[in-house]
Amino acid sequence: MAESLALDTINSLPVTTSGKLNAPSPVNSHITQTVSKEMAHGRIAEIESLYRSKLEQTIQSAKKYPLWARRKGLQGKTQVGFTVYRDGHIEQVQLIGGSGHSILDKAALVTVNELGSVQPIPIELARQQWTFEVPLHFYLN
Repeated sequence: MAESLALDTINSLPVTTSGKLNAPSPVNSHITQTVSKEMAHGRIAEIESLYRSKLEQTIQSAKKYPLWARRKGLQGKTQVGFTVYRDGHIEQVQLIGGSGHSILDKAALVTVNELGSVQPIPIELARQQWTFEVPLHFYLN
């Protein structure tokens, strides 16, 4: 899509009868810059969304529902906050929202702490660190 927009921009440039391109007007240049910034912003948002989604999947698949809590029928949703650093290591893990059951809250914290690290933050995002709040659900099916 980006290539298509770039080709459309190139194809819309005025051409002299000799076949040479005229210099772009300031208006056309501004439009091209605006389109480029919007495309870049859209790509960044896409990368952020993909990273967040994969991170949440990684955490959910690492989650262990405590056997004792299962046997007692304990269920709930927790919210865990943490910071991922550029190289992927995780720090500052904390419980943001509890489930009402300390065993499930502890299981949520243990899940994230035991991961220790995840995929590094994509370089395109130019972030040194990124703070997340992720829900962890403990529900019996």
